Amino acid sequence: MLAAFFLAVGATNTSNGLTPMAGGAALTAGQSGMMTTGEWFNKNFLLSTVILAIFAVVGIPWMLLVL
Repeated sequence: MLAAFFLAVGATNTSNGLTPMAGGAALTAGQSGMMTTGEWFNKNFLLSTVILAIFAVVGIPWMLLVL
């Protein structure tokens, strides 16, 4: 779950906003008028920053403990 989230976040900076994880699904979403991950992060920048901060605070120590 966390890995998938970080994967999605890492891919939002790509030019077309498609995640490698979603691939075809994101393409289909784009064609059917649904928002891609990249577009969502652009539109909800403040909210996504807050979510990222929470994931960073919780996720990084958690990963360090697990690894």
